[in-house]
Amino acid sequence: MKFISLLALLPFGAIALKRGVISTPYAPSAIGPYSQAITLTYASGETLIQAAGQIGLDPTTGSLVEGGVKAEAERAMENIKAIMEAAGATMDEIVECTVLMTDLAEYGELNDVYARYFEED
Repeated sequence: MKFISLLALLPFGAIALKRGVISTPYAPSAIGPYSQAITLTYASGETLIQAAGQIGLDPTTGSLVEGGVKAEAERAMENIKAIMEAAGATMDEIVECTVLMTDLAEYGELNDVYARYFEED
């Protein structure tokens, strides 16, 4: 069983004035002591969205999707997309994404999926 974890961030300003929690039924509930995502709103009006722990879990069943790394990556990306949309943002606004893999031999398969969600800049 392979797990893919993704971290999504948006641009932010200096001192956070407000913290919020993002939750959507279109992504799986957190499986640990954390939220699907949090927001930090700064004096500048900019908001940082930080999502954590997104793996290839089906939000309806809570189970890891079948089909290997491509299916897991697709599901994880859709989970992140749902969280971003719940926060009023898009995938185009993500500035950092950290992927953790258990088998680098599967990197090509993961990257095929990843590339569909992030255009080259």
